[in-house]
This record gives sequence, structure tokens and C-alpha cells, in this order.
Amino acid sequence: MSSIVLDTDVASVSLRGRLTDPLRTRLTGETWCLSFVTLGELTKWTVLRSWGPRKLAELADWRRDVVLLPYSERVAIRWGELQAHSDLHLAASGCAQPHMRARGNITKVGRFCR
Repeated sequence: MSSIVLDTDVASVSLRGRLTDPLRTRLTGETWCLSFVTLGELTKWTVLRSWGPRKLAELADWRRDVVLLPYSERVAIRWGELQAHSDLHLAASGCAQPHMRARGNITKVGRFCR
């Protein structure tokens, strides 16, 4: 068995129980790992989407089966909270969330304000 680091998109799809068959096959037998950024982004989503106790418990249960790569978990969670509050502040000020979209080796980053 080897380890594989899940990015935020794959972690999210897994958490929601929506892995495609090819992805599920690829991940079967692997030790799933999360980085600081992925844990922070998942935490950010829980704040932005006002997750209640049931969904937070589902995330906690899912995380029990995933290895957290060495870093300060406290810092990662705080990062996610700060990111969420920043996005909420941007939205309140009339700015859309910054977005990133990767295509091949090109990443576009944009921020749009009224």
C-alpha cells in the first residue's frame, strides 16, 4: 500500500460520496493523505456554507480515515477560518470571490468588483 495526497476537489467528491468509478479504483488500496491547504479549504467551506452539527460530524468521521500530513492542524484550521471571513468580507463589499481555474499548465486568477 502506498500513500496518495488528495487535493481539495478529490477530497470533496469523496466526502460527498461521489467518487467516479475510475477514481475510486485508482484510490482503492491507497493510504489517503491531506495537506494543510486541503484541510484549510475544507474548513473554509464549513464556515461559508454554515455547516450544522450533522455535516460537521460527517466531515470528522471522514477525516478519521485520512492521514493528516505533518503540520500544525491548529494553523490549518485557522487558515480556513481566515479565508472564509475574507471571502465573506469581499462579498459584503460587492466583490466576488477570487477564483482560479486550471487548464493544462495555465492558471487564471481573477477578482471582480462592482
